[in-house]
Amino acid sequence: MESSSGGAATQRIIITGGTRGIGAGLVRAFAGSGWEVHFSGRSEASVKSAMEGMPIGLADRVSGHACAADDAEGLLRLWEGASRAGRVDVVLCNAGISYSRPRFTDHSPQELRDVVASNLIGPMAAAQVLIPRLEAQGGGFFYGMEGYGSGGQIQAGMTLYGASKCALAYLLRALSAESAGTTVAIGALSPGMVVTDLLLSGEGGLAGIRAMDEGRKRIFNILADRVETVAPWLAARVMEDVARGPKPGRLLRHDWLTTPKILVRFLTAGIAKRNILEGAS
Repeated sequence: MESSSGGAATQRIIITGGTRGIGAGLVRAFAGSGWEVHFSGRSEASVKSAMEGMPIGLADRVSGHACAADDAEGLLRLWEGASRAGRVDVVLCNAGISYSRPRFTDHSPQELRDVVASNLIGPMAAAQVLIPRLEAQGGGFFYGMEGYGSGGQIQAGMTLYGASKCALAYLLRALSAESAGTTVAIGALSPGMVVTDLLLSGEGGLAGIRAMDEGRKRIFNILADRVETVAPWLAARVMEDVARGPKPGRLLRHDWLTTPKILVRFLTAGIAKRNILEGAS
């Protein structure tokens, strides 16, 4: 809704995959900063559960919609619901899934389709449907959520997920190049290693992490973070971008776990003890 007191207009964001994990953290971070948030989830049940768990005081600024990440018609409905009251400042493609398998050839055909549909076709569909609408309203921001594999990393069990995120990184760079001369800026958010159900599910999840030898478990505790730490930081970076205005033609990158931060964590690991798995389930 627009401001009725003559002040600044309400800022709006669309977040795909906002029912849990980093997405849910982003929904709360933006709503807590006064933004109007429209998020999607894969099912009516997941959206209803997310809305029921919304903290008091935020629910009146949040709207949930059932929509698969790669559903172009659903994405259009999501846009129409968000833009009905005014300008949409940001589209943030967060939806993503993963299946951990020892080898790529162990994945079922359905798992291949699921991961590619959510992690890659989803942002592609959002770009096709929503970037033209951001342009038509006079501009805005379009972000994708990178992940393991975006930088070419390789690890056993992560081939399918990593391949989808590597392709997503290319998509965002290419979209940024195409955005030159337009009014829409393209961005990439990199949350690092965050303890969510996406990380903890499957054969390589929590059980696998707890079964690690002490050396690997120590590295995990040094590098990983929780949603409540990372999501507000990412939201703040996006809000800073919006405050500065779009810079089409240049990819806006925000990396939580940078190389300097990694070095500092390893150098101080003997002093600052971290047990990021504490309380995980």
